[in-house]
Amino acid sequence: MVSRGAKDWLRYLGGVALMQLGHSRRLGPMFQAADNLWLFSYIFETGFEHRRDTHTWRLVVCEIEHGYGRATVTRQDWLIAAGSSPGTHNISLNHQPGHERPPGLQAVVEDPEAWSEHYSDELRQWFGSQPEERSWEFLPGLIVGYEPGGLQETELVSLEDSARKLADQSVKKA
Repeated sequence: MVSRGAKDWLRYLGGVALMQLGHSRRLGPMFQAADNLWLFSYIFETGFEHRRDTHTWRLVVCEIEHGYGRATVTRQDWLIAAGSSPGTHNISLNHQPGHERPPGLQAVVEDPEAWSEHYSDELRQWFGSQPEERSWEFLPGLIVGYEPGGLQETELVSLEDSARKLADQSVKKA
């Protein structure tokens, strides 16, 4: 396990779509929940001078080799836009077509064929049961989950438990 400070983590997590937003980006408190599982507070600002807003998010980062290609899984339109780039594809992950909760669960993926090979109905249902504000990203060697808000204990426990379940399912596919 590599020991990292806040600046190292910011660089390491630089590919996460959320961390492309705003300015004055910084990590708040960091907790190691297990050998490969970390909990963070992430803060960034938008706007300038008297129209500045501060945004606080809680993150879970699981360092794990998984069987999925790079992907952002979310219901948030703005995150779909932030995670998209030339060469990515948006695919619907709604369990039952026609029963979407706007904007609907989407994955922004680099390789839709590789993603669909590993993506199961069980995982589709699991993502569908996640809180609407929670999003997940798969990056090489990482699974990152995040949602708006600070480090309240009950929310951290829920986020950590979800990350453990997702990591377990993802390792089975690797």
